[in-house]
Amino acid sequence: MVEGITFVVDKDEEYIFEDSKVVYTKTLFGDSFKVISSAVGESTC
Repeated sequence: MVEGITFVVDKDEEYIFEDSKVVYTKTLFGDSFKVISSAVGESTC
């Protein structure tokens, strides 16, 4: 189980984990990342 993750990216990134996918995007409104997991469903930070 991953307790916390810090992302430092300078472009759009996509991270694939064992049972989840993290999509990091830079938008005009700021940075955001979305965690898509088969275990907890979908949540946006």
